[in-house]
Amino acid sequence: MNIAFATSESYLKPTAVAIYSTIKNSNSFLRIYVLADNLCNKSKSFLLGLSIKGKSEIVIIDSHEALKTAALNLNLTSLRGGYATYTRMLLSDLLVDIDEVLLIDSDTLILGDISKFTPDYSGVFNAARDFVILHKHSAHEDPDLT
Repeated sequence: MNIAFATSESYLKPTAVAIYSTIKNSNSFLRIYVLADNLCNKSKSFLLGLSIKGKSEIVIIDSHEALKTAALNLNLTSLRGGYATYTRMLLSDLLVDIDEVLLIDSDTLILGDISKFTPDYSGVFNAARDFVILHKHSAHEDPDLT
């Protein structure tokens, strides 16, 4: 099963929890694509270290330039210093060789086996309301709010 997460330095910790909980609770092999908007090498190594041999593979794709170019072409501004939020719109451009992928928000805690998820591709998408975006600040994104 292919799973994608979009992240940046601001979302590194929540992304790590999302990836780890996804792998830990899965009963099948997962190939996890991390679409990284300006992650440093230390952060990339940290995320790669979350993989469990034989149970998962983590692939990091540097998406910053593609996201930035697309955002500028569409007259979109950066958010919190990056463009990771636009990954949803450009997912098929970033993962061109992948036929099916499940995009999971980077601040999601997975409590069960995600491989049991059987999507209905009839044109209906599953989604949940993002309550964090309704608030101007959240402590995990802004180091000044501790």
